[in-house]
Amino acid sequence: MSPVRRLIAPPAPSTAHPATAHPASAPPGISVVIAAYRAEGTLAAAVGSALAQEPPPAEVVVVDDGSPDRTVEVAESFRDAVRVVRRPHAGEAATKNTAAREARSEVIAYLDADDVLLPGWLDAVRTAFTERPDLTLVTADAWLVRDGRRVRRVYDGGFSFAATDQRRELLRRNFVLGLCAVRRGPFLAAGGFDERVEVASDWTAWLRVVLAGGVVGCVDEPLAEYRLHDASLSADTTRLLQGRVDVLQRTLDDPNLTEGERSVLLDSLAEQRRRLALALARSGLLSGAPGARRAALRVLGDSGQPAASRLKSLVAVVLPSRVSRRFLARSDVSAAFRGGGVGGAGG
Repeated sequence: MSPVRRLIAPPAPSTAHPATAHPASAPPGISVVIAAYRAEGTLAAAVGSALAQEPPPAEVVVVDDGSPDRTVEVAESFRDAVRVVRRPHAGEAATKNTAAREARSEVIAYLDADDVLLPGWLDAVRTAFTERPDLTLVTADAWLVRDGRRVRRVYDGGFSFAATDQRRELLRRNFVLGLCAVRRGPFLAAGGFDERVEVASDWTAWLRVVLAGGVVGCVDEPLAEYRLHDASLSADTTRLLQGRVDVLQRTLDDPNLTEGERSVLLDSLAEQRRRLALALARSGLLSGAPGARRAALRVLGDSGQPAASRLKSLVAVVLPSRVSRRFLARSDVSAAFRGGGVGGAGG
């Protein structure tokens, strides 16, 4: 086990107070789990990157979500190196919950079937858990990859990991990259992934863990590749924003919320609803859908919308339809890693 890399996390409990101190522990066993659906073209690279880690994981588990393609065949080609679990198609959240129940180690490391771990990822995460036994969840920075090219790091100047006030900050945005590892016991006790949420279900899972008392750390080094492509959920802005609204709406029922946190949550929910309204109006205008200009007028009249968003709505209402569609097509009104944090298929 190598020395811990720079770790971003809340301060460790003070060793001056034995009741709250957490001395370093033995390295935990880690199961790398992969929820896969229609992943025949990417799964081999994901599995290979997990098996190549040094030291290796305790196990690699692939849970197939009823794929109609060759996903299971690809997983089984690794023979005894991979345990393959098959289940009827039920969606990402249900498949990841199945993976958590199937895992046999103290820590579960979630790897999406279209992402890859770089050398050192597992060792860095294992070291963080060992040196900081108070941490419940550990992620690491990663490269965003589009069309085979590294675009930037996930945690760049415009998107940061939160080391302080994590409970409230996680209610504002999902700052936890879904390529992460979590202690299995607390994760299952908190309820895992909400299977009622189709998009951004990882945000729900991390909210449950943190609101139940969990602490999150991040290794400040890009040790994985998080791949963006047109087929990924992260590419569908409207679905992503609707997913964020669903997550926050359901979190209102969390019994661990304080009154102050509930106020933060309501503000965050209002902000995501405004973003969703803008995205729906923009999508309707681009497609020429009936009623799209009325939707743009509602955005224009919403004083809570940012000035830039209201300006775009004004242009859409005033200019002829063809011109306004060209204008909006050039305007990027959302990003998967801003205005709500990491979201999408897994992350």
